[in-house]
Amino acid sequence: MAAATYQIFDRLGLNYSMPRFQKLAACNLENYIVIYGGGGNLTGSLERFSSRVAYLVHRRAKRFVILPHTIKSVTPLLEAFGTNVDIICRESVSYEYVSSTAPKANVYLMDDIAFSLDVGDVLAGKPILSPFNRLASFAVSKIFLNTNIPVLEHVLRTFRLKKTKASFNDRLASDELYCFRTDGEKTDIAIPASNVDLSEVFEFGVETKDVAYLSTREVFSFLSNFKVIHTNRLHMAISGALLGLDVRFYANNYYKCRAVYEQTMKDKFKNVRWME
Repeated sequence: MAAATYQIFDRLGLNYSMPRFQKLAACNLENYIVIYGGGGNLTGSLERFSSRVAYLVHRRAKRFVILPHTIKSVTPLLEAFGTNVDIICRESVSYEYVSSTAPKANVYLMDDIAFSLDVGDVLAGKPILSPFNRLASFAVSKIFLNTNIPVLEHVLRTFRLKKTKASFNDRLASDELYCFRTDGEKTDIAIPASNVDLSEVFEFGVETKDVAYLSTREVFSFLSNFKVIHTNRLHMAISGALLGLDVRFYANNYYKCRAVYEQTMKDKFKNVRWME
């Protein structure tokens, strides 16, 4: 999603920055358009970070745009949105909920932004920052509070990347990859010992285009070794679909995966099968 968003921004020639949350809280936004990246994290109480950002920004920004999201259980936030807010949903369940709950906002329905990804552009690129330069960038960001700070664990993963990839060499003996969630959205599905939750393994951050491309490139390069992928990770399924793999797509612990499959993948990607 982040890589596709950066591509769109570049094609449009946008002038943009990635400020820290504290910077947003302090600056005057009345002449700015604030864009919140797509995803599935606008759910639950106002104590969640995504909801806090939206609540902080929407009244103060000239325009507040939420890129394609799955949205649920944030009724007080949606009810507070005004006419300066554009909410883009990526499946019909969220669209119906948001349309009925945010009467003043402008609500739209479109595909998850990851479907627009130019795969060739990502795979052709080369990392700009070395692991040591990333660590230096992290230190600078900690000192100067204007920029978005990378997560230290994401920075350290770049140092372990070569070793991490080598540890999965045994998976390459098979044409099939199992890539089921092991986080809070996991289900009770039996997870094989060979399972690799790639979204966590290759999570390096999204604070710059280079870092987002690194994560996406590593995922796509690894998936390209297989013919079949079994997953309940939405963006592993989308990645497999874009690569033309035989994707066996399973549910996560709420409606997100099934809803996006019905919205975009069922008719457009015949190489993706929904698994009951």
